[in-house]
Amino acid sequence: MRFKNIHFKTISSTQNWAKKHLGEIDPKTITCITADKQTKGRGRFARKWSSPLGGLYATFVFRLPTKTPHLTALGQIFSLTLANILITHKVKGCGVKWPNDIWIKGEKVAGILTELVFEKNTVAVLLGVGVNVNNKKVPKGATSLAKVSEKKWNLDILLRKLQKKWVQSLLLFQKKGFPPFQAPFEELMVLKGQEVTLFDGEKRHKGICHSLASDGSLIVIIDGEKQSFYSVDIQGLLKSPLCR
Repeated sequence: MRFKNIHFKTISSTQNWAKKHLGEIDPKTITCITADKQTKGRGRFARKWSSPLGGLYATFVFRLPTKTPHLTALGQIFSLTLANILITHKVKGCGVKWPNDIWIKGEKVAGILTELVFEKNTVAVLLGVGVNVNNKKVPKGATSLAKVSEKKWNLDILLRKLQKKWVQSLLLFQKKGFPPFQAPFEELMVLKGQEVTLFDGEKRHKGICHSLASDGSLIVIIDGEKQSFYSVDIQGLLKSPLCR
């Protein structure tokens, strides 16, 4: 798979640009839209994502067959890929808050936004990523790679590594689906074994974060029974050893 890179100095949102220009994007490539700064960056559930200079802001766009299994788990695989890169760079306390936020010692450093656009025979996948890298200021409860590592990062090198590793992850996903990523992802889950509150858009649920299913869904024990969740907002106290 080859990449086509499109870069902007300032943009409202790489994700919004990708959706608006989806029909112009080559279906045979992975197109990576990046920006130095976003004025209307967004995350899951339409939350605002602070996107000043210094961060890595990108949207990866590619197409897969419509009947590809486990499509909703692509964001989790992407976050695992990024987390593994940070771990190889000796970033300590790096973990994943299901489904696809990356935390370092209890503070958020990156988020992934997954959007699927179903077409006639294919589905366009838009994976948006925002990483606090060399940001001088971050919101409360967040951190940056520069802060935790006490060094300045090269954004271009980080992006190239992410692109290279993502191709490897995507090829494995196309061959075997989510199962090869299940155990590595679960190992990095910062809320595993903890009491959590889930909101599915209509109702709040309280239970114990138990494990991850082979399709990427979250298994939570509620009133003594295991229940699976695919798209919920999850909150916990982040008591995991990964957060220390």
